[in-house]
Amino acid sequence: MKTIKHLLLEIITLGLLVIALGYYWIADIQTSNAAVILLFCLGVVFHVSLSVLERYPHKLNYPVKVTSSNKKRLYQLAEGLICNVKFMQTLFFAFCIVANTLCFHSSIIIAATILFFAIIMILLVVNIRKMFQKSV
Repeated sequence: MKTIKHLLLEIITLGLLVIALGYYWIADIQTSNAAVILLFCLGVVFHVSLSVLERYPHKLNYPVKVTSSNKKRLYQLAEGLICNVKFMQTLFFAFCIVANTLCFHSSIIIAATILFFAIIMILLVVNIRKMFQKSV
């Protein structure tokens, strides 16, 4: 079941991609249309894929055995993790569209890419650690 936080993140993430694409069209800068459209399509495909995956937490592999006593907690952690990863990846693709539009220096793009993937890895590690903890 989605919480208010998840619904707000869902609206924000879709809005970010649309705003980034809209910014590209308004900016009227001579950059590659194919690259921007590819980034937008990849962002939408990943967003939709993670949204589908978020609806079926019982299909995921868990680092601990799923029992009737911990099932609800594990599924909630998995849904929250997917929601947060979906937000980060959409933010990443929106950044890439804007970076392509404004012709950012490659070192800024590389640093931002490392930062986004580091945050996603931290989210994964924190959630896996929570899955191993006993519910109180």
